[in-house]
Order: sequence, then C-alpha cells, then structure tokens
Amino acid sequence: MKDPTIKRVLALFALVTVVLVAVAVHAVRQLNRTVTASDWVNRTHALINELEGIAAATQSAEGSLRVYALTRDPRDLAAGRRSQVRLADHLDVAGALARDQAPPPPRSPGSPPWPKPAAPLPANWGARRPNHSPPCSPPTPPAPRSRNSCGWSRGS
Repeated sequence: MKDPTIKRVLALFALVTVVLVAVAVHAVRQLNRTVTASDWVNRTHALINELEGIAAATQSAEGSLRVYALTRDPRDLAAGRRSQVRLADHLDVAGALARDQAPPPPRSPGSPPWPKPAAPLPANWGARRPNHSPPCSPPTPPAPRSRNSCGWSRGS
C-alpha cells in the first residue's frame, strides 16, 4: 500500500513556496510604491525650498539695487548682480523640479543671470526731481481716546 504522506508533504511545501513568493512580490511592489511616494514628497519639499529661495533672492536683489540707486556705489551694484545670479539659479532649479527633471548645475558667479544683459541705468536715474506739488498742510492731531476697564483704547 502506498503512503500518501510524502505527497501531502510535497503539496504543503509547494503551497508554502507559492505563498512565500506571492508575499515577496507584494512586498516588492509595495516598497516601490512607497519609494515613488517618498520621491514625490521629497521633490515637493525641494520645490518649496526653492520657492523660498526665490523670494529671498528677489528681496536681496531688490534691496541691493535700491541701495545702489541711492549711493551709486559699484559694490552695491555687484551685490545686486550676485543676487540676480542666485535668483536665476533658484528659478532654474525650481523649473526643473516642476518639470520633473534633474536640477541643472549651478551657474558660476561670473556668468550673466539672464540671456540678455540688463540695460545700464541712465545717468540721472537716481537724481532728485523738483517737487512741483503744493506744500502739505500739517497733519491734524488724532481725536482723544478714552480707556476702558481693560486698558484698551477706543475712539470717541
């Protein structure tokens, strides 16, 4: 008489192997989905950081150019141009992140920030212009304010 035990053991071994392979395939697929999702999160955070860099570089460039307009010091103009280069770098990286590409290499400080160089400012750009408006009357004092029991001021 044949013993069915060996067939049962082999069938059980095959079943366990199939289940193990199915679990491994599912784990690999889930891991790939998790990696893809974390890449999107990392890319989103990198884009947010670049947008903050754009805001900071814009503010720095504007401030430097305002100071240059007042002082006409070439060092202030150079600082403004460096800020424009940083701004262009941030814009390039943010554009690449938004297009789902690898970020471009940073620009060298000597390279121009834009395809066309900016036109030079006119010689009389920062000069004071005569004031042709009528003189202002002195400001009127504000109305007296009363204080309530909490110390808050209220207009009368």
